[in-house]
Amino acid sequence: MQFTHVLITRPEAESRQLAESLSGSGFEPIVLPAYRFEPGFAGIEFARVWRPDGRRLAIFSSTRAVEFGLRQLPAGFLDGVEVAAIGPATANALEQSGQAVDILPEDGFSREALLAHNEISRNPGDAVSFAAPGGRVKLRHGLEQAGWTVHMAQVYRRLE
Repeated sequence: MQFTHVLITRPEAESRQLAESLSGSGFEPIVLPAYRFEPGFAGIEFARVWRPDGRRLAIFSSTRAVEFGLRQLPAGFLDGVEVAAIGPATANALEQSGQAVDILPEDGFSREALLAHNEISRNPGDAVSFAAPGGRVKLRHGLEQAGWTVHMAQVYRRLE
């Protein structure tokens, strides 16, 4: 059987971008977004997250966490805070938004790679993890086992 069509179900903008990249490949893209993302209620009071003393860490788990998380932060929230990205695409999104990245796994782009980073086990303090509801639970548990106090900021959600 010869395949001639590709069904693309990612959110609209991503679907269009992928369809465009397939032009000239011999495949006919069919764009039918099955879901989209929208901002979520973070569920935490950013003004009360950081203790006055101690280490502060903000973890962005995806490009969507960057997109939806940064716009919800009060001015100055990330001042003096170390910023971690789960992988290079997330780090790139942060840097394009003007936010420097302090911690980026060298090998692999997963929670395991981030948790294995030397800086994570050094002097734990308060951490905020930006994700979707229910996302990155294992990352949270790993940080807590390393001694961090973790706050989950559920800054976006998937709608089907």
